[in-house]
Amino acid sequence: MRYFLIVIIQFFVQVICIGQRPPITSSVYNVWPKLGMPVISNNGQYLSYSIGYVNYSVNQPSRIILVSSNLKWQKEFKGTTGTNVMFSGNSQYAFV
Repeated sequence: MRYFLIVIIQFFVQVICIGQRPPITSSVYNVWPKLGMPVISNNGQYLSYSIGYVNYSVNQPSRIILVSSNLKWQKEFKGTTGTNVMFSGNSQYAFV
C-alpha cells in the first residue's frame, strides 16, 4: 500500500512538471505582438489601433484595425507600413 501511494504521488508530480510553461525570456518577449497608435474618431463612434512586431523574424505583417465603438463592425488592413490613422473632421472617413 505504501509503494502504491509513492507511485501515485510520483505520477502526479511528473504530470505537473510536464504541464509547466517555459520561462519568459527576452527571446520570447520579442516575438509578442505590440499594440500601438490608438485613435478615436471625433464623434466617438469609431476607433483604430495597430498591431505590429518589433522582431522582424516573425513572419507576420503589421495590421491596422478599424472598429466601431459598439463592436458591430470591424475592418482589418494587413501589410500596412504606416501606423497612423486619421479620421476626417465629421468622422465619415478614415485615412490609413
